[in-house]
Amino acid sequence: MRTTLLTFTTAVLLGCGGGSTAPPPASDSSGATPDNTAALVEAQRFAEQQGGVTRGGGAKPAEFGDQAPTFSRVSLEPSEVRVSDDIQAVADLAPGHSPYIDQSFTWIVNDREVRGITRQTLPAARGAFKKGDRVRVRAQARDEKGREAILESGDLVVGNSTPSILTDLRDARRMNGVQLVAEDADGDELTWELKAGPPGVSIHERGRITVRRVNLEQEWKGEVVFAVSDPEGAASELHIPVAINAAEADRVEERRETNRVSLEQMDRKKLDAAALQDAADVSKMNDEEFKKYMDEREARGGPQ
Repeated sequence: MRTTLLTFTTAVLLGCGGGSTAPPPASDSSGATPDNTAALVEAQRFAEQQGGVTRGGGAKPAEFGDQAPTFSRVSLEPSEVRVSDDIQAVADLAPGHSPYIDQSFTWIVNDREVRGITRQTLPAARGAFKKGDRVRVRAQARDEKGREAILESGDLVVGNSTPSILTDLRDARRMNGVQLVAEDADGDELTWELKAGPPGVSIHERGRITVRRVNLEQEWKGEVVFAVSDPEGAASELHIPVAINAAEADRVEERRETNRVSLEQMDRKKLDAAALQDAADVSKMNDEEFKKYMDEREARGGPQ
């Protein structure tokens, strides 16, 4: 009976001692018993709060306080902006301020305030800025006691935009006469050029493609590359895969040889008469008829 009473008294002292941190009787590897686990957890939490430390041992950050608001940084993103971009204000407050803070933003373009926009974002769709403009933002923070902080960002100069090609051209066999279309967010005048491609392909500086028939000596395989650029050199390219079969070049050579043999076998007087008649017919043609005639001759592989 005496042994039982001593055990009970020890348990009471451990559970009710005024702030005692003596360890409970060990019953498993964690040092806790089913009866005092909750008390241990609560005691540890209380100690952490009083000591101002976290479970990891570091100082618990004081996110809010009663200090007047102060900006640690006001800047703009992205760091390189075009007229098609939204501009975002980044305004960081130093720690220790009141949690009751109202923030507002004033956007300034070329030293003139933009009316009607007090949000953190200056949208591109509003058209408030253009290439070459200087943009900055003024951030303001006010707490419940009327204390405020004001800080402006540095200037951000709006850069040149890259042209965008709108025409979706994938079939090289249908290029002839196609008008390529591109747009530039800055409204710059655009110029087209051919960067690569087989003989016979060309493009006007305004974007009209011309394809003329050319008898290739060998197979050609690669890309037709059209480029559009603005006066400052910003450019976009359109790549179209092209493959001209070597067998087609062989057929061209066969037609040329056949025509040559046929001309050699013709009677000279008949050949001269045919040439004179042909010349007379050609002289009567207008420009369109003559172009069609020459295209047909070229398609047949040369003079007939």
